[in-house]
Amino acid sequence: MNNKLASPAPPIYTVSDYIADRLTELNINHIFDVPGDFVTNFMNVVVERFPNLQFITTPNELIAGYSADAYTRLKGAGAVAITYGVGAFSLMNAVAGAYVERNPLIVLNGCPSTSDRVYENQKGVLIHHSTGNFTANLDAYKTVTVAAVSIDDPTKAPALIDEAIEAAFKFKRPCYIEVWKDVWQMPCAKVSSKLKLEIPTSDPDVLKAAVANLTQRINNAKAPLFWAGIELQRYALQSSFKKLLVKTNLPYITTLLAKSVIAENNQWFRGVYTGSACEMPIRNTVNKSDLIIGLGTIVTDDYLNLVNSKYADMVVAYDGKLRIGYEEYNNVYLADILKALLSAKTLKQVTINPGPVKKAAALKIPAADALSFNSFFDVVRPWLDDSMTVIIDESDSMYVASDIASNRADSFVSEAAWGSIGYAAGAAAGAALATKYRPVVFAGDGGFHMIGQCLETLVQYCPGTIVFVMNNAIFGIEQALINWKAFEDPSTFEPYNIFPAWNYAALANAFGAKPYRVANMEELTAMLPELKKNKDLVSLIDVVIPTTDLPPQIKRLATE
Repeated sequence: MNNKLASPAPPIYTVSDYIADRLTELNINHIFDVPGDFVTNFMNVVVERFPNLQFITTPNELIAGYSADAYTRLKGAGAVAITYGVGAFSLMNAVAGAYVERNPLIVLNGCPSTSDRVYENQKGVLIHHSTGNFTANLDAYKTVTVAAVSIDDPTKAPALIDEAIEAAFKFKRPCYIEVWKDVWQMPCAKVSSKLKLEIPTSDPDVLKAAVANLTQRINNAKAPLFWAGIELQRYALQSSFKKLLVKTNLPYITTLLAKSVIAENNQWFRGVYTGSACEMPIRNTVNKSDLIIGLGTIVTDDYLNLVNSKYADMVVAYDGKLRIGYEEYNNVYLADILKALLSAKTLKQVTINPGPVKKAAALKIPAADALSFNSFFDVVRPWLDDSMTVIIDESDSMYVASDIASNRADSFVSEAAWGSIGYAAGAAAGAALATKYRPVVFAGDGGFHMIGQCLETLVQYCPGTIVFVMNNAIFGIEQALINWKAFEDPSTFEPYNIFPAWNYAALANAFGAKPYRVANMEELTAMLPELKKNKDLVSLIDVVIPTTDLPPQIKRLATE
């Protein structure tokens, strides 16, 4: 008789295993989450069997989404896991931002089980987190993803999962994978081949005609100018873009969203174009150009002045289309356009390349005087270094700080197209975990009030993070756009643009961060060296800015 204990049966390979294997294939090491019972069957499998995948549990879904978005844009792939209804709907703002700004974020959601549906459909029992419509989550996510699937049958799971992920990477937009609660741990076929991570390809005849037209326009222009956009980064086309700069010797600007798409310490870079908000030297460069060539560029309403004045002299290659003035070519993609331009023998090189745009002179204020947005960044710009990733809110700061030196590619992150306030601090954990670089956040105080609980996540997972809260106690841009003259008479501020002051020192202490407060140049310059040394803790700095400070960049944005 054999008394040896029998070996335990090998674990059943499940739908959860399949998804985790695909995430691992994509070099994802962290999944941002808020746990809930509809998704814990997946989480349990990952915790037990996939030590390479770490859950980063956040205080709410918006923080999870912002973090996962930043992780995705810096690492190339990312994932967030939430629960049905209450979690999925809370997450949607962040996913919409990823959709607009072209990030292939993978959204994982659990949903009611087979038995749950019997209770609700046949016996009238409303399942928790359900609206009574079991397709509500799926239907909603179809509007902010490139692919949304619901998995109720484990035999169909591999094909549906692969289809969604491959679409996300092909079009650089989020995908949504919903799994019924009881299906997460059902047996599933194992991964048998690699994902087909292809990018869309152009119609060759249309491409040939389009590039011939574009080449002729570039050769005939007297002052052509490249306008680098975010698709260059999302599709990993930075190297091709640099080769095109060498080939043509043309200068370039970037959108605010695409700032740092390549390192900016090169001879062709002329600055970040923020429309009417940017400084005159950059505006003059744009205004003098007779051909502005947008490569992967999202043209937002920040650039309405440009659209209204130079539409016929604009080229925009974005999202499978190429517009050259009033002519439009469909089914032509940026990667193919760059390849064709690089091989075009007739494309001329500019022989005279003007020097870089001169930056506006720094403001000079006495050390004891109150800080302004501009004087603050005059001091902070040279303090920043290439070991840091700057993450900046949709706020006064984003426009004032657009000329921060980005001497490393992907060193500046903003949500400049979607523009959800609070993004910067919420995204910091994702940026920290995706790269080896240190996040430095410039958060608007209004946005930070929405997302301040992110300090919990930063303290737990991301020591060394630095968060500046630009505390002017008002929704500044909103007030400027409504009535900028109120900054001259604060009694006329709209009451809904003013919010209560927070005790940021107490908040920092509550979460385990180290608090600072600065209100003038002397305090700021004395504090900055210490912040660089705080590599084992999170620093939260209350930067006191007078409510009446209206940066000229924002005034121009409001008045022009």
